[in-house]
Amino acid sequence: MSPETGSPKVLSPVVAYIALGANLGQAQFTVRRAIQDLGRDPHTRVLRCSSLYCTAPVDATGPDFINAVVQVSTTLSAAELLAWLQSIEEGAGRERPYRNAPRTLDLDILLWGEQSIHTPSLTVPHPRMWERAFVLVPLAEIAPDRVPDVALHAVQDQEICRVSASGPVGLVGIGNMGFAMMQRLLQQGWPVRVFDVDAGRMQAAGALGAQLGTDAADVAAHCRHVLVAVVDAAQTEAVLAGPQGIYACARKGDVIFLCPTLSPLDVERAAAQCVARGLHLIDAPMSGGPARAQQGQMSLMLAAPEQVLEAEAALLQDLALQRFVISQKPGDAARTKLINNLLAAINLAGACEVIALAQQWGLDATRTLDVVEASSGQSWIGSDRLRRALQNDFEPRAHTTLLAKDSRLALETCAGLGLPAPALGALAAQQFSSACESGLSQLDDASLFLQAGGKASAAG
Repeated sequence: MSPETGSPKVLSPVVAYIALGANLGQAQFTVRRAIQDLGRDPHTRVLRCSSLYCTAPVDATGPDFINAVVQVSTTLSAAELLAWLQSIEEGAGRERPYRNAPRTLDLDILLWGEQSIHTPSLTVPHPRMWERAFVLVPLAEIAPDRVPDVALHAVQDQEICRVSASGPVGLVGIGNMGFAMMQRLLQQGWPVRVFDVDAGRMQAAGALGAQLGTDAADVAAHCRHVLVAVVDAAQTEAVLAGPQGIYACARKGDVIFLCPTLSPLDVERAAAQCVARGLHLIDAPMSGGPARAQQGQMSLMLAAPEQVLEAEAALLQDLALQRFVISQKPGDAARTKLINNLLAAINLAGACEVIALAQQWGLDATRTLDVVEASSGQSWIGSDRLRRALQNDFEPRAHTTLLAKDSRLALETCAGLGLPAPALGALAAQQFSSACESGLSQLDDASLFLQAGGKASAAG
């Protein structure tokens, strides 16, 4: 690509600001998708995204616009970046039948470092940016030093309404479930900034268009909404309160979603820490497995103040088909999840035991499972895991350690309340503990079939 005169090739990164707008079709989705597309160029990195704003058309016609502003770092020249923006517009179906026509997507370079650019196709700073609230308000949100108070005062009579603080969404922990949740959000057009200690996971996330954070604090610095999808209480404490944790950079009003299965007491402790810092915590344990999470068909159990959940409705709707509001008290969703997972552990332990028993009786295990699935012994987790086990597939979707942990937490919760341990729950917890001690901890929890004496083969 040949740079135009006045827009030389850039050798070191330049920080630029880009305005986005759309008022045709699914405008919110289109704007979110465009933010994601900006980061797909290998020479361009999205640094910050404003909230989405709704405004009436200015010098244009059609429905209200959805607007946003993003900050990028790029080694493209201004002319090359403009060409990239135009290709994104075209990909969204942008047409230009006449000046100021309604549009599926409009992308404009507002600022290019501290430089001024004047070419036949590009003027920077954008010549009309100081006249428009739909530019200045979102720009001031992410770069207040670039918008003088007098400029905001000049457009204060223009109506503008924040739709949602929609991007990027932070995600700390991209293991099996976290990675699937990231894929779902990217597919729905949400910009996502991620962090995980696994470099391979980070590389894979970047290849799909996710922004890569340097640590949990970096994610919090760039995102007003952060999903925590790590494994256990120790990891949760580290990503929240550690030296490079979320608390280090979170701002008042930010929202943290706790998605692991945790002790209710740990969730309540984290909620109290958030309240003390002016943050909102949503107790949001997840269920359904990576395949369902990627399809947006997993379940979320939710406990948080009603107004906090209402403000996050769009994000929650895109994440999970089934959303169960348990109460307004964080900790109650964790309790509900432990009830569910203790039953899952009981069901899986029982299913593995009886199909192994069928083999020992000389029956075809696959055919026996067919019968169970059509009869009163059916359980979703039993079918899901045993179909894989009988094919000798123990690639971990959910490690055996997870239900071992969750069943143990359920029993500890009973003990903390002075309640006797449920008999079947205690037996299931022992089965999972024994499986881990037998060397099956890093396999899929379908490996409980092996613990029960089952033999994996396609024929059963």
